[in-house]
Amino acid sequence: MLDIGFGRGELMELLAEMGLEVSGIEVDPHLVALARGRGLDVERGTAVEYLRSLEPQSLGGISMIQVIEHLSPQQVIDVVELCADKVRPGGKVIVETVNPESLFTYARSFWLDPDHVRPVHRGLLEFLFTEAGFRKLEVDWRSPVPAGERLVTVPGDDEQARAINENFQRIDQLLFGAQDYALIATR
Repeated sequence: MLDIGFGRGELMELLAEMGLEVSGIEVDPHLVALARGRGLDVERGTAVEYLRSLEPQSLGGISMIQVIEHLSPQQVIDVVELCADKVRPGGKVIVETVNPESLFTYARSFWLDPDHVRPVHRGLLEFLFTEAGFRKLEVDWRSPVPAGERLVTVPGDDEQARAINENFQRIDQLLFGAQDYALIATR
């Protein structure tokens, strides 16, 4: 398993505790040094450069947690194509990122990170992974907006209250949908 952009290495440690062989790459030299100091198998590098250096079908899986939104549009395309080449049949690629279908994320989280290049829509990732030959795609909606931040329905069960509340639900989904999603692609 390869963890691209492993950050502080928590996922790598968890996977290792589960008995998986895991390695990671990260662009931040400080994070690489910290992870090495904890005995993790890590290297400094970028997703595209590192994946290009690997043999075809050499990986059982790849994870990219809050990474893809840091890549240029061409790098996103390149990473997906490289994942298709480097992951063995039956292997999985997990890409978790901010959900651009939730307007809440733009106001509260996405632009807080100055390294974010652009949000990556679920539909684009599904298209790219399908075109790259992945046979099964699943989406896991993550990080719901706290209930206190969402729209409040109006009381009543009459026709007008039901119509207002149905519209509130539509608006609520657009404004306050899940903050993140994970695409799980099986080769």
